[in-house]
Amino acid sequence: MLEIDKAGRILIPQFLRDAIHLDSQVKVVGIGHYFELWSPDLWNEENKLIEDGVTRAEMFEDLNLTFKNG
Repeated sequence: MLEIDKAGRILIPQFLRDAIHLDSQVKVVGIGHYFELWSPDLWNEENKLIEDGVTRAEMFEDLNLTFKNG
């Protein structure tokens, strides 16, 4: 259950803030109905990996995915 303060903000429990290294700032990243909360520093590291095409290709290669037409 979410706890909301008088200003309408969602309060994130301390154990979750600790788990994702949230301090005074948060980066909200999402698409559609889903979003994630990231510490800005950790998001910057993750975003570098996302933008690195070689690293992404290697990650997907390890999944051994195959596609069939028709």
